[in-house]
Amino acid sequence: MNELCNRGLSESYIDKLSEYLGRYLEWVGTTLVPLGTDITAESAKLYLSRSAHLKPNSRARYATYL
Repeated sequence: MNELCNRGLSESYIDKLSEYLGRYLEWVGTTLVPLGTDITAESAKLYLSRSAHLKPNSRARYATYL
C-alpha cells in the first residue's frame, strides 16, 4: 500500500481499495483454495466480473491491482 501513497492517491481511495482487495482475498480463500484451484488472472477477472456495481474506470483500475 505504500506504493499507492507514493503515487499520490488519496487515503480514502487507498482505504476503499484495501477493502476491495481484502474481499478478494476472502473470496479466494473460501472459493478457490478449498477446490484446489490455482489463483490466476482468469480467477481475478471472474471476481472482478462480480463487481458490476463499480464504475467502469474503477473496475479498470482495480483490475490492475488484482
